[in-house]
Amino acid sequence: MHWFNENRLHSSIGYLTPVEKESEYYRETNYQSQPSLEELALR
Repeated sequence: MHWFNENRLHSSIGYLTPVEKESEYYRETNYQSQPSLEELALR
């Protein structure tokens, strides 16, 4: 069961493992939530 949920490549998510897709999601989400340097300079 562990292999099926964490290591198997899934075609519906771009042939990534669920762990890789989750890491990608959080990396993109955290990157977008941080203010840019321009936003910081305007404060």
